Amino acid sequence: TVSVLYWIKMGQRLSGLDGFRELPVELTQATVGGGFLTMVASVVALVLFYFEAGEFMNEVTRSEVVMDTTQNEMLQIRFDIIFYDLACEYVNVGVRDSFGTERFNIEKNIKKHTIDHEGRQGAAYTAEELLHLDQEDLTPEERAEVDSDWTSSTAMMHHDFARVVDSHDFTIVLFYARATKAFPNMKCTPCKKLRPVWDTFETKVNGRKHSMITRAIQINCAEYNLECIEQKVTTLPTIRLFRRGVDALRSYAMFKPEEATVESLMEFVEKKEAEASKTAYAGYQIHEYFPTGCRVDGTVEVSRVPGSLHFEAVNGPLDNINFATTNVSHRVVHMAFQQPGDRMAKGATGVEGFDGLHPIDGRDFVVHKFHEAPHHFLTVVATNYALDNKGIYADFRSRALPLKVYQMTHQSRTARTRRDAIPSARFNYDLSPVEVKLTTVRGREWYDFFTTIFAVVGGTYSVAALLTGGLQNIRSAIL
Repeated sequence: TVSVLYWIKMGQRLSGLDGFRELPVELTQATVGGGFLTMVASVVALVLFYFEAGEFMNEVTRSEVVMDTTQNEMLQIRFDIIFYDLACEYVNVGVRDSFGTERFNIEKNIKKHTIDHEGRQGAAYTAEELLHLDQEDLTPEERAEVDSDWTSSTAMMHHDFARVVDSHDFTIVLFYARATKAFPNMKCTPCKKLRPVWDTFETKVNGRKHSMITRAIQINCAEYNLECIEQKVTTLPTIRLFRRGVDALRSYAMFKPEEATVESLMEFVEKKEAEASKTAYAGYQIHEYFPTGCRVDGTVEVSRVPGSLHFEAVNGPLDNINFATTNVSHRVVHMAFQQPGDRMAKGATGVEGFDGLHPIDGRDFVVHKFHEAPHHFLTVVATNYALDNKGIYADFRSRALPLKVYQMTHQSRTARTRRDAIPSARFNYDLSPVEVKLTTVRGREWYDFFTTIFAVVGGTYSVAALLTGGLQNIRSAIL
């Protein structure tokens, strides 16, 4: 019929376009080597197809860094911290930020729980322990200040004599008066007679090496009359030897100026050093002072600007504490940043893209000297995760995490504090201006998958065909 002839002609035209023409069976020959390579090629193609299909079905997390567009003015910090040797009545929680806002003694949404020392009892420090442990590490500039003479207020303005005494094991001081530009009419004949002896002695004692730090200084009462009045110096010159300790300014040894020679002054100092060396002991260590510790947990809202969360030691309602010996060593049980009202995002720990949620959870930060405190530095980065059609995280349906979480990087150091400074554990934080967007996608696009599959199958059998041809050529050449 006409329709049959039409389709026959169409078939002939299509066969003319055939790019995969086949040889007649009579012109081909099956070989054992060809069959073996065909089986190998089939196995290789199946293995490669299996791996490609697995990568196509697998979901991966992709990240993108964009500017943080959060409009919320506030951010919430959730914390749970154990202070090993600080009773709860002395713990003060506060925040500061770059806006100048300062809040102290925050109690809202914060709970304090008393913890024991696992059967151990704290004990007060003895005077001998304080003598050896309560030493301040000074910078070169601070050391130069406490080692210098109080001779002229125009050269270096001194104001803290107690710190001078506390910075040396022994401090031998000459209180005298001498005319200066500010006080040109000041005269002290005994002081003038003593100066050559004292200058030689001061150079000798300050230039020697000894196991104890002994410093000789002089204070001009014409310039520093208030300090001399405070030290109750009634006659000039006056020589006093101060021993660093709890009552250093009230307990000192006197030396008669009229008996002063370089040898007698050196003998006086060396005798006191020898007496102190008999009781010297280098094995003292800081220990638990309070009978209990404290666990502080709760939340506090802060502005979305750089700031610090601090836990300070304060005086109790009925008594005062020695800030110098207060230990703020602690364990961070948990710390996280979150939007106000969000639930804790602990379920994402260890999941790809959420490794920085709680970098300091479960870590101890312990100091081993007086006038030390752990300080933390946190950089907070907002992290968004793509939602599925149920309105929760696509990968964490059972956890129902919030849309936005905050990851952080952490650095810490043991900070030295001044003797008169209040010790505090500080968590300084800074918010990154960018946020990370995480999305879950398939490992391969469908068109990429099929392109790879065709390439794998075609390439495998093409290589097998080349090997077959090569083997036949080798066989023909041999035979």
